[in-house]
Formats: sequence, structure tokens, C-alpha cells
Amino acid sequence: MKLLIAIIATIISSTAIFAADFAYEPPHESDNALLVRIAELEAQLAALTAALSAPTHVDHASIQRQRQEAILLERFMFQAKYYGVCLTIAHNDLLTQQHALTKRQLQLENIRYELGLSTQNNINDITAALNNLANQIEANNQTIQSQRQLIETRRGREGYEFIGNFRIPARTAATIRNPQALRENLISNNTALYTLNSHINQAAWHGVSWQEIRLMEDQRDLLTRQLEITALTAWNNYQSARTAQALAHENRPLLQTRQTLVEEMYELGEISQIEKLQLTLAIQAEKFQADQAAISLALAIAEINFMSRGIA
Repeated sequence: MKLLIAIIATIISSTAIFAADFAYEPPHESDNALLVRIAELEAQLAALTAALSAPTHVDHASIQRQRQEAILLERFMFQAKYYGVCLTIAHNDLLTQQHALTKRQLQLENIRYELGLSTQNNINDITAALNNLANQIEANNQTIQSQRQLIETRRGREGYEFIGNFRIPARTAATIRNPQALRENLISNNTALYTLNSHINQAAWHGVSWQEIRLMEDQRDLLTRQLEITALTAWNNYQSARTAQALAHENRPLLQTRQTLVEEMYELGEISQIEKLQLTLAIQAEKFQADQAAISLALAIAEINFMSRGIA
């Protein structure tokens, strides 16, 4: 689960957007780790499936729980990666707007240079910025293509209904309605806690000393407390993401109104083409921030929903 937390944190934290260059770095560094973890889970699933056919003395209930947890973990990884691709696509739309603006700036700077009002250094700087944007767009396109191919391998499978058209997800809500329910579900469905309780219950029948039993009980109590803290933290993250997304959602109609106004002003000759591009880019940047809020909420909901099934 630590890998999942790292993947989600990377997706959310790397969506910081800055007014100067609208920077966003897709989480490339998680790709290899994700592929390795998926391969490990596939091998684990195969082993657990085979174990279910073992003699009756095997704890089939425990194995079945472990198998289900592995299935959920893999599903959670793909959902986090899917949302990351959605955000990278939205970021490329923003970069495309910025590229159009920079291209127009270069055209105007060339005219200023011919009139003796600019320098070659200014032209070189804008050209470098334009090339950098083109490289970012191309790098994003390659990332999107490779990650979509991986995600598409799960399309149509049970539990992967979240795979859609790779656009920002619509507003949704968690299936758990309060932190108490999340805590109870996580504790009752957690495989590690279930296994520990099973060992404690069977210990006396197998001649285990009371000191060892007491140690296992202490471990159980510690794990229970850790799960309670995990559930509360996830719920607080969900509430924060929900508030941020609600504010962004309310602001979307205003952004559309502003964009319409910009178009009208340009048609009336009240602003130049470059001013139109600048204003449009600023609006698109705010829309991207709203997309970030939507993705953060979707990830928080996914975490809540999977956690309610024992994943921690």
C-alpha cells in the first residue's frame, strides 16, 4: 500500500500550477515501480489461486481474503494511473494554448526586431521557450500513449468500469457517508488484522505460551490503532478535496462567461489577437486548476471506497 500512497501523492503534488509557466510534471518516475508491482501482484494472484486448490487443511478463508486484496490493490493502481493520464491530457490542452500564445509573441518580436525595437537575444529567448513547449507537449503525448496502452489492457474487465474516454471525471461521491463507517469497514475487512485475530484465537489450541499470545494481542491493538488513524486521515483528505472541488465547480460557469466575453471583445476589435490569447490562456489555467481539484477528489473517493473494503 505504501507504493499506492506514493503514486497518489505524486499525481496530486505534481499538479502544482504556476502563473509564470503553468508547470506540471506527469508522474513518469512511478511508471517502472507500477509495472513491477503489477507483475508482482499478478504472480501473487496466480499463487493464491493455486493455493485455493490445495488440501483442506489450508486456511482457504484467509487465502481468499489475500487474493481479493491483491485484486483490489491492482485495481486501485490502475485507477490512480488512469486519473493521472486524464490530468496529463488536460495539461497538454493548456500547453497547446500557451504554445499558440508564444508563437504569436515570436511573430510580433520578429516584426519589432525588423523595426529596430528588439534584439536577437529576445528572439532567441522566445524561440527557446517555444521549442521547450513543443518538447513538453511531445513528451506528454508519448507518456499518454504508453500509459493508455497499459490501461486499455484492463478495459471491459469487472471492476474497471472507471476506464472511460480519458477525460476529467464528473462529480461523484464516496459510497461511505461518515468516518465511523469507514473505520469500521476498514477494521472488519482488513486482511492483516483478520489473520492476526485468527492466529490469536487458535494460539491456545496449539500450546502457544501466554507471553506470545500477549505479544500478538499487543500487535493487534497497535494495528487496530494504525488503521483507525489511517481511516481518519483518508476521510479528512476526502473532505478537503470535496470542498476544493465544490468551489472549483461553482467557478466554472464564470470562466465560460469570461471566455465568451473575450471572444466578443476580440470580434469587436477591442483587444488584439495576442491579448485574446493571453486572456484565454489565463482562463484555461484556471480551468486546469479546476481539473486538478476534480482529479484530487476522484482519487480521494477511490481511496475511501477501496479502504472500506480493507485496503490500507
